Amino acid sequence: MIEPVNRYILVEPIEEEIQDEQKGFLLPDDYKQPANPHKVCEVVLANPTNPLGLSPGERIVVESHMVQEIRAEGETNYLVQENYVIGVLFNEPAGNE
Repeated sequence: MIEPVNRYILVEPIEEEIQDEQKGFLLPDDYKQPANPHKVCEVVLANPTNPLGLSPGERIVVESHMVQEIRAEGETNYLVQENYVIGVLFNEPAGNE
C-alpha cells in the first residue's frame, strides 16, 4: 500500500451496480451506457491533519477522471487530491424520511 503525501487521499473506488433493465426498444449489441462523470470512493488512508477531516471508511464523491490509478510493486492504488473532493456521503438515521 502506498502512503499518500502532498494532499493526496488513498481511496478505493466503489463500483456501481449496473441494473439490466428491460426497455421497449432494441439497442445495438456494442452500445455502452454513458459513464457517470462522478465516482463514489471509500477513504482508505488520509493524513490525520487533512483539512477535510476525512477518516478511513468514509465515502466521498469525486469527478471520475480525477481518480489516479497507480501500479507499484504489484499493487494497484487509487489516489485523489483533497481539492477534488466534491462531497462526503453519510447515512441518515432511520426514521428521518
